[in-house]
Amino acid sequence: MDPLAQQITKYMIDNAGVMGPMQMAICIHEKLVVMDPDAEGIGLDEISEHINSHTLNPSVRMSIMMRNLLDLSDKLSTILVRKNGNEVDIENKNVSTYLKVVNEIMQMYKVGEPNKLLFAEVDYSNMQMK
Repeated sequence: MDPLAQQITKYMIDNAGVMGPMQMAICIHEKLVVMDPDAEGIGLDEISEHINSHTLNPSVRMSIMMRNLLDLSDKLSTILVRKNGNEVDIENKNVSTYLKVVNEIMQMYKVGEPNKLLFAEVDYSNMQMK
């Protein structure tokens, strides 16, 4: 219940929809290094691990899962077809998997808070933690 921990948690929740975990980790790391450069546990890798593995807040977890599903969808879409010379074969197994992933993405959009799931273009260079 440390005030700084509460501030960082609020920052992650407020920005989960517009910043990826690594961008959040960089901002948090920069703030903590200024406050106490010798503190333990403020390395970029440690903060990133905490955000990705230990944070249980639904807004943060949902945004991480959504990004992972979108990444998987992009990768699957590149392996839907196979070329054999001049012929193109559609890989049924890959199409089925791709459609299941797309369905999961659509379900997340239906149940998620729309403002937390927006992945807008944001200029991170001026973004600061309060």
